[in-house]
Amino acid sequence: MNFKRIQEIFLLAFIVIDVFLYTMTKNGNIQSDDTNAGSAGNTIVKEMKRDSISVGTLSQKRTNGYYLSAEVRTDLNEHLGDLKKPECAG
Repeated sequence: MNFKRIQEIFLLAFIVIDVFLYTMTKNGNIQSDDTNAGSAGNTIVKEMKRDSISVGTLSQKRTNGYYLSAEVRTDLNEHLGDLKKPECAG
């Protein structure tokens, strides 16, 4: 295949995708939610109410934290004896 043929195929594919997405948005089949930081919490609460999900009083307290996770690997312990201390130059 030459470059011109590939270019024509991509152009046709993009046109088809654009027409499909345009018809989906015009028919209202795509839901659009506000996902900016200020309304993300409100959107979740609205969805919960719409789905009849109830919880207790939600905390408004903001906290920060970090989560680290790793899989346990023991293959380094098996080769620990093969390691050598590097010599310092100077």
